[in-house]
Order: sequence, then structure tokens, then C-alpha cells
Amino acid sequence: MDGVKDRTCAYRCAVAHCRPGKRAEVFLGEEKGTISTGIRGSYGFGHDPIFIPEGEARTYGEIEGCESLKKFRRQAFEQLKGYLLNN
Repeated sequence: MDGVKDRTCAYRCAVAHCRPGKRAEVFLGEEKGTISTGIRGSYGFGHDPIFIPEGEARTYGEIEGCESLKKFRRQAFEQLKGYLLNN
């Protein structure tokens, strides 16, 4: 991505639930951020060392315990939880 100026990105998570004979319900979570100019940190996994969440100066790879900060998965699963409790 050398030379790329717009480094905005988003982590996204989709969770689906389907009852027999019914249409699948899909729940989405998203967390916006930017892609760093290099690999930073050793925490997390996957893209964590290059993802800088909105409002933060560090990558997830630089934040110990970053799993508890990730909002995109929690958003999707909270929506699923609400759906299951109300349907």
C-alpha cells in the first residue's frame, strides 16, 4: 500500500441465525479505523498489527488485551442476542 493516501478501513463481522424452514436473519457489526503504514505490535492476531481503531493512535497489535476492545464482533452478537430474546 505504499503511496496510498486514504488508508481508512473497517473490520466487519456478520452473524447469521436460521430456524428450519425460515429465512436467515443476519446481524452486522462494524468498527472503523485506518491501516497503519507498517506492522506494529505483537498482540492479537490476523490484521491486528496493522489496524488502528478510530479514536486510537495504536494498532490493536500494540494494545495488550485488545480482544476486549473490539466492538465489531460484540455488536453483531448483541444484535443476535436481542433477536433471540425477542423472537
